[in-house]
Amino acid sequence: MQYLLYDEINGDTVKELSAIFKKEKFVHIRVNSPGGNIRDAMQLYKMICDREKEWGKTTFVTIDGIAAGAASFFFLGVGDSFMDRDAYIILTEPWTIAMFEDIEKGSMEVDEVKREMIDIYEKHTKLKKAEILELMKSQKPIGVDDALRYGFVRDEL
Repeated sequence: MQYLLYDEINGDTVKELSAIFKKEKFVHIRVNSPGGNIRDAMQLYKMICDREKEWGKTTFVTIDGIAAGAASFFFLGVGDSFMDRDAYIILTEPWTIAMFEDIEKGSMEVDEVKREMIDIYEKHTKLKKAEILELMKSQKPIGVDDALRYGFVRDEL
């Protein structure tokens, strides 16, 4: 089964993939996404990790275009990952929109999500925390050669 994630990650993405995961053993997710909702991407990451523990290498990802923000980490728990020569991964810092009276709470939530993202990158790539923070801050596009070197993907298409 092939799933095209060619839009932002949101609750519908999680629902659709959850339904597919229940029916299909092998799922190939093709990614060209500007990011989306970080919490939904975290849920997707956890679903994929649980699925891989239960079924083994059954979920595959190909980055066809861009995998930015929330789309730059959800796939790190998959069985195998590939990247097109012209594709890019872009790490970004999480952000939120908050009303003035909720700004402190929003800031704490953003910090928590950022820590979770860094933990995922550290667990699944060869990057150290300082390198991850620099890539998040700079938003420098990571091409296939660096993605392979850093451990984001296993092979180039």
